[in-house]
Amino acid sequence: MHFLTSITACLLPALAAAAPNIDVITGVRSDHTYDPRIIISDIAGTAKWTWTKADVANQSMPADLRKCMDGASATDAKWVSGGNAIVVIYSYAALLINHQPGSATDKQLLYGLCLSGNGLGNTHSLELLPNNKLAIANDNSGMSQSINIYNMSSTLEAYPKPAQQIHLMPAVHALVWDDKRQLLWAAGNDQPPYGKAESRALLNAYRFNDGTIDETPYHSYNVSAPLRLTTENGNDTLWWEGSHDLTPLPDEDKLIVTTDAEMYLFDIATETFTHGEAVAKQYFPGFESVDRRVGSDGVNLPRSDLKSVSVVDGMALYTQAPWTNTFPTRVNVLVQGKKQPDLYSGSALYKSRWFTEIRGWPKPTLGNL
Repeated sequence: MHFLTSITACLLPALAAAAPNIDVITGVRSDHTYDPRIIISDIAGTAKWTWTKADVANQSMPADLRKCMDGASATDAKWVSGGNAIVVIYSYAALLINHQPGSATDKQLLYGLCLSGNGLGNTHSLELLPNNKLAIANDNSGMSQSINIYNMSSTLEAYPKPAQQIHLMPAVHALVWDDKRQLLWAAGNDQPPYGKAESRALLNAYRFNDGTIDETPYHSYNVSAPLRLTTENGNDTLWWEGSHDLTPLPDEDKLIVTTDAEMYLFDIATETFTHGEAVAKQYFPGFESVDRRVGSDGVNLPRSDLKSVSVVDGMALYTQAPWTNTFPTRVNVLVQGKKQPDLYSGSALYKSRWFTEIRGWPKPTLGNL
């Protein structure tokens, strides 16, 4: 199919020998000839498992929830429960999907809710929390309802009431659970990222305490100084630099934060940020921008608009939107410092991740719903 990258047979043995057997999970947007889909593939792009709304066409659920799957996007998808399930942002819904190939219940919804009717119309990320809770990020520009937290159950309900709401962090784009410190990390902004007032990328951490999330940040860090995005969008723009993705590093107490303009490394122990080419060389050796990223002001932003990054066992992948565009059109794969053939070249997508647990960053156990 045209959305899968064709790779010549002669490349496959070399790829297989160089890389551990770790798969990739990616959401591919609809191009109006096929539905948006979640694909789990090997690093050569061979699909091992796919999911679309057609896979639950015969499953009983509220009509509103089914209707919320009728969009074009598949924004985020993550490995949970030992790989036996995935959590996804699919069209206008947040879903927990069974991933047990060969099982009669494979691909069934375990939990789901509509985003738009819950005030989460523009959502870029979600994260499983302990006690069968699900955190959903809100990319709105307001100061309220930044993160919604739901108690998951076996009852499929389109508009469940959130158990908690975290406020005062607009444009939340990414969430990461930190089991070691019992924290939920969130990447967003300190003020609305569009407007005349200054805004900067922000990294907050919320403490998980006695089964609930403390709604006041336990930690709050400015990722960078306020930066108006004139290089990419022109002198009249009202857009300010904001966060895009957040990912932990294997066996390290460190996080990578990507923004509209740059890639940042956050050291949790020292509470410090570093950024720039040195970070890319250390954790993304072989990194190449997807195109020329120089503005009319002559400023070069090679690591701008990285919508997702993921690192594991000497391998890295990233998605980057073409200059001045919104959606990436390929997944870039690096193995032992060498660029590999792209995945899904020419397809519109957003985030892509390694389909495995990151060592040192265990996911919560999913209990019975």
